[in-house]
Amino acid sequence: MSGHIFLSYSRKDKARAKKLADTFENMGWDVWWDREIPPGQSFDDVIEKALTEASCIVVLWSKNSVHSQWVRTEAAEGKRRRILIPIQIDELDALPLAFRRTQVAPLIDWNGSTESEDFKQIVAFMSPFLPRIDVNAKPVTPITPPATPVIKAADPINKPASKSAGLSYKSIIAIFAAIVIAIIAYKAINISPNNSSTKSDERIAELEAKQRQLEQVLADKKLKDKTKQDEAERIKREQELKDLQAEKQHLLDLEREKKALEEVRKRKAEADEEERLRLLAIQQAQKDKDRAQQPERPKTVPVQGSWYVVTASPSLKVRMAPRKSGKRIGLIPKGEKIQVLAVATGKQSVAGKSGYWVEIEYKQQKAYVFDAFLRSVNSSGSTSDASSATREYIVLAKPSLTIRKTPELRGDKKGKVKKGKVVTVLGKASALQTLSEARLLGKNKIWQYHWLCI
Repeated sequence: MSGHIFLSYSRKDKARAKKLADTFENMGWDVWWDREIPPGQSFDDVIEKALTEASCIVVLWSKNSVHSQWVRTEAAEGKRRRILIPIQIDELDALPLAFRRTQVAPLIDWNGSTESEDFKQIVAFMSPFLPRIDVNAKPVTPITPPATPVIKAADPINKPASKSAGLSYKSIIAIFAAIVIAIIAYKAINISPNNSSTKSDERIAELEAKQRQLEQVLADKKLKDKTKQDEAERIKREQELKDLQAEKQHLLDLEREKKALEEVRKRKAEADEEERLRLLAIQQAQKDKDRAQQPERPKTVPVQGSWYVVTASPSLKVRMAPRKSGKRIGLIPKGEKIQVLAVATGKQSVAGKSGYWVEIEYKQQKAYVFDAFLRSVNSSGSTSDASSATREYIVLAKPSLTIRKTPELRGDKKGKVKKGKVVTVLGKASALQTLSEARLLGKNKIWQYHWLCI
């Protein structure tokens, strides 16, 4: 079937679609509407072929079809080819977005009458796309569709199509031509009797009056159609303006929402920062309160000749004079071991800590450090005997102290303790032993030591 009407509808509206299809067929047009696919053929292939060969695509928009993907696809094909004839058969709030700018012909509560003005208007819209109907002749080749769609766009969805205003242009022109031919024929006839000549003149005058009347009707119709076209164009422009204003308002609303959200986020961040600072202030106040409630531990006078470990981070300042303003001559890293030679001053306070300036040997010269940043190697101050009452010791070996399974240099290694770590001594594991440092470092120095159990 080629040059036919493709009727697109929802299966739930099959009864109404059948009534319209039967009416079109009774008028002499071919209609493809029954979607029963013959066995052995693909549903998609059959529909695609019917769409391709269709001269026009009639879409029945209803409450059911607006939700049908098949109907939307078929309508989109008709719109693409500019052969779409949309008909509304239900009261609808809105059509699918892609078809809202296309004027829809109303056919709501249609009783099947071909005399209905709405139906006549639909037939007029479809006629340019289909073969002319002649019951006494074979169907002729379909007229090539116009370059632009017959149905104007941009009318509101529920706005009914304009009514047909009497005779069509072609009918008026045909009648006008017939009258002109009749006038010429009457004037060409030479009638001899006077009474016959009088009647002929009267007839000619009557035909000329009708001619003028038809000319006036034709002029009025053209003016009316132009007015309708101007009105449709005005409505289209107004709708486009409304759409642009709505889109602009939507963008403004989004921008306002974005700014409001950013403001909320900014306020929340400020509130979180204030809360963090408040908690830090509370914690600092609690620390100050706890520190004030704790009695200051008495600082003992450093013992001359005792060994100490530097606790200042990252290093301890070494000065030429026993005072804070003394010239700085060097730094001793944290964890280094130094020996106090003498106590140089009375008790003083430096950096909020109380203590004594003590004399040490630094790079083969006398120097001074503040002992509040020193820690005794053991409670007795002795470095040669590790049998004191204090069980915790700081590792001084660089970079770490080797732990062995047995109390001897050849004992298997068990692990290592890094410099600066604290270990707990459980007791002596050997008698006092002597070790030459030359054996380890190439220096001529004797070490005495005990193996300890930790």
